[in-house]
Amino acid sequence: GREVVGACCRLAARCGVHPGLPVAEARTLLADRRHRASDACIQAGNSERDRDQLRRLAWSCESFSPLVGIEEREHPSSLLMEITGCGPCFGGEESLARQLQAVMAERGFQTRLGVADTIGVAWGVAHYARMRHPVVIIPANEQQVLHSLPIEALRLSAEVVHKFHTLDVRRVSQLLALPRKSLPSRFGRELVLRIDQALGAALELIVPERRPEPVVETWSSEFPIPATQALDVVVTKLLNRIVSRLSERQERIVGLCWQFRTEDRQSFDLALTLIRPSRDERHLLESLRLQCERTSL
Repeated sequence: GREVVGACCRLAARCGVHPGLPVAEARTLLADRRHRASDACIQAGNSERDRDQLRRLAWSCESFSPLVGIEEREHPSSLLMEITGCGPCFGGEESLARQLQAVMAERGFQTRLGVADTIGVAWGVAHYARMRHPVVIIPANEQQVLHSLPIEALRLSAEVVHKFHTLDVRRVSQLLALPRKSLPSRFGRELVLRIDQALGAALELIVPERRPEPVVETWSSEFPIPATQALDVVVTKLLNRIVSRLSERQERIVGLCWQFRTEDRQSFDLALTLIRPSRDERHLLESLRLQCERTSL
């Protein structure tokens, strides 16, 4: 592998079969993998569900990079990672990418990975390059690969792409051959921005996806709680506070950790893991009571 020192090396990970993928593009990807188009499972898109799933995938990639984000599109299907200097920790960039691919495969995703100096080149390669292998690493300071890609690789809007197609401009090399001064007035400023981002002439930052802070509630008492019924009241109030805060964040509970301290400062910890996310206080309370009975708390 190669070491990247000081270069802005980013990795774009694209989910190969994804509910938000356009039908025609999904069929093309399946054909590239020598599958029959009839094998495709076509589902209606759900942007919010897709974004939430990508957000959770981003959290799971934190062991590969301290900076992981989601592409800024209406229907995102890619993760963006800053991996400058991370390669040596995994035996090189290629080894890092393949380990990342293995993690995605364990979660049921087929991925195409592109590694390059800019988000634009990495994204374009991951989406539109003809790849014998699902991982392509572009050498540092190498941007010529972008020229052979279709103009869609520049992350342009469908309207702009259609305008270029009517002019029979279909490759990035053809687009770059056009007079730059005439581009903004004819096709909008977004086009020039995307070109500059891909070529490294314009800065593009990754907005990291951070894990939400855990919801914590405590109840302290000057005197020990004397009876199980009183403890049950306290737990019910704490659970009600937690559920109320999660409702404001439009989130549900997937796991609860409880810590109880006795009069002599001993502590008992209980962990409750749910099969499905929930905000059902009654169900949560009954599950916690069952856990307490099992531990003789």
